[in-house]
Amino acid sequence: MCGIYHDVVLDTAPDKAFAAFSTEAGLNSWWTDQCSADCRIGGTCDFLFDPDYHWSAEVIELNESKHITWHFTHANQDWTGTRLSFRLIHSDGKLLLRMDHTG
Repeated sequence: MCGIYHDVVLDTAPDKAFAAFSTEAGLNSWWTDQCSADCRIGGTCDFLFDPDYHWSAEVIELNESKHITWHFTHANQDWTGTRLSFRLIHSDGKLLLRMDHTG
């Protein structure tokens, strides 16, 4: 499947890492200028990067503290309809963040 795939080893607690991509405060700390995030299955996340970039995504998968997937319903043409997934994996005593952007 075509997409963008990243694996990053994290040096932080799993709950803090999960909060970075599943809470408004977490997302605003690294990705958006402002967001509103209803991070439950069927919930909507609205991402404001600047006045010209106001995107929305639906949460389509969620395994609390481990995995979340968004389906972009409103974004730039190359992002609308795509899926962005963040998954935390414990491996060899380390915490791995796997990010997949597909579609």
